[in-house]
Amino acid sequence: MTLYSLSPEVEKRLRGLSGLPLEWAPALLRYLQEEESSADDSHCQPFLELHGCDVEWRPDPDPERHAYAYGHRQLQPDDAHHAVMVNGEATIPSLMNPGSMIRVVDELSLWEDDFWINDRGFDPDTGDFVYGNQRGMPYQMRRVSSLVPLDDEKDNGDDAEESSSSSSWLLRRRIDNESLAWTLGDDHRSSEEYNAAMEAIGGASAKMNAKEKK
Repeated sequence: MTLYSLSPEVEKRLRGLSGLPLEWAPALLRYLQEEESSADDSHCQPFLELHGCDVEWRPDPDPERHAYAYGHRQLQPDDAHHAVMVNGEATIPSLMNPGSMIRVVDELSLWEDDFWINDRGFDPDTGDFVYGNQRGMPYQMRRVSSLVPLDDEKDNGDDAEESSSSSSWLLRRRIDNESLAWTLGDDHRSSEEYNAAMEAIGGASAKMNAKEKK
């Protein structure tokens, strides 16, 4: 499977709508329409291929590459699909530090409601760690909400958001995990709830609050 990243311009626009997933597709369409109508011949591509970063998905985990998937209390490795990079690793232009290169090593695991990404980056010359977890712990993401049809029988209307830009999408956002709804943005939490949640997981705000208390 070929992997892509967003172009800087598209990423900027979507980041401004990070808490409004129903607006992402209309925003992308507006961008494409602007590019098509532009007098400039150098049209920008919305997606950039990450050359050399293709991954291969398999139903069985690699005991070594996917060792992180074993020992979880709820998730079992045999219930997921797993991927490794076809070439093992890739050295590509850095998206965060233009003009420099970075060596990327990835493993992926996908369950029905969980997606783990063991993504690490290294300096190709020195081997120094640039990003990722040095203890082999992947980024762990869990489904919090879903986009469902407006007439979805599971959608009671109380926890859903309708697209404001175009009723033609006929979609709503349904909250699937109330315990993590606070991660969806300011509309789903108070400042007190956010600070308490970040304190519980030892996040950035917890460290800042600790400094302020000293």
